Amino acid sequence: MSNLTKSQKKLEQKQKDLTKERDDKCNPLAKELLVIMAESDISGELTGSDHADYLKIMTPVYKKFIVRCQEENLTVGDIYYTISITKSFMELTNQIFDSSLKNNVDMVERIVYGGKMAEELTVNDIDKIMKDFALKSEEEKDKK
Repeated sequence: MSNLTKSQKKLEQKQKDLTKERDDKCNPLAKELLVIMAESDISGELTGSDHADYLKIMTPVYKKFIVRCQEENLTVGDIYYTISITKSFMELTNQIFDSSLKNNVDMVERIVYGGKMAEELTVNDIDKIMKDFALKSEEEKDKK
């Protein structure tokens, strides 16, 4: 094995060790940041809010998180990494929930619309579905 290959392997191992060290330090803080955000007062509207509303909501989150970063003596790089972990977790959660909800809605559509998706329905299909629904509604009223 050449000296270059040995040096390259040592460098790769050192990078792996640093990544593990950074993960060990930042992963727990990313979880804490999620808890801080979850426990924050978001009584204001987050979408479409003005800057003052954002500051009112996010300043306490920032202050709590930055205190923890100081306690852990994090570098700026560590803070960015911690925030990226949190962001990735939130994005993944959103994707999973969104996908699951869409799949469930698609399944319900197929059940309700006789095996078709809403955008696959013709006007005649909709007319038949509405007539069937009206008929079932009338039958339910008659039973009562």
